[in-house]
Amino acid sequence: MIDWSRFDNVFSDVAHILTPCLLPSKTRFDESKALKPQTDETILFFSIDDQSNTDCKLCQLLWGDKAGENLCDLIVFYAKGNERVFCFVELKDNLEEEDLNQAIKQVTNTYTHFRRHLRINAFSIL
Repeated sequence: MIDWSRFDNVFSDVAHILTPCLLPSKTRFDESKALKPQTDETILFFSIDDQSNTDCKLCQLLWGDKAGENLCDLIVFYAKGNERVFCFVELKDNLEEEDLNQAIKQVTNTYTHFRRHLRINAFSIL
């Protein structure tokens, strides 16, 4: 289990949202190269696409029962020292313009709703 308290109390609340989506001990997500975190780094992968990870309820939390929302594949959390970064990631098989435009929509939509949810709950970290 991750001790989120070492990151500060805001992240413990974010952890409540993301913990069911966590890919424990993963440093890669179906890619050919893995990350090797330095000793002072924390890198966590969260599979948030509810179609590929049915345990993750982020989509339901952000949109309720509204169907058809564009959600990206992953959130990657990076921490080093006082730095905290959330990366919103959409994986695509090819670089066709249509697929890239769809990826942009998915990442933007997820980020916008995630940020709005945190702001509504009095957190301003993104």
